[in-house]
Amino acid sequence: MAVRAKVVDHVTKSLTVAQRTDLGRPIDSAELGAALQSMKPNTAPGPDGWPVAFFLTAPSTFAAILPDRLSTVAPTIIHPTQAAFVRGCSMRDNIHLLTAQQHKATRDNVEWHAIFLDFAKAYDCVD
Repeated sequence: MAVRAKVVDHVTKSLTVAQRTDLGRPIDSAELGAALQSMKPNTAPGPDGWPVAFFLTAPSTFAAILPDRLSTVAPTIIHPTQAAFVRGCSMRDNIHLLTAQQHKATRDNVEWHAIFLDFAKAYDCVD
């Protein structure tokens, strides 16, 4: 736990109160409509109401809203070199970066350290 505290002490970016409030607000009709429109054809509820099929797709409908909300605040807290969990990037980008850093340190005869975080554990800390 002491190592975690040392790492957390170096976290300098966080969401503002306004950003946290915005992320936690109730889903409005515009967001719901946009999520329904983004669904594949024949999976959205029909004009006659809420068919049983809707409740089978409802979790994916609401799950589509969260990434849209997060995309507005993510650039303010994610480091520009982060590649994992960033749209348009691949975790392979991190491997290339790590390899380049290793070659540079070896070439320049510099001591260096790398830290690998367990992504499964990363979700334990989300507030």
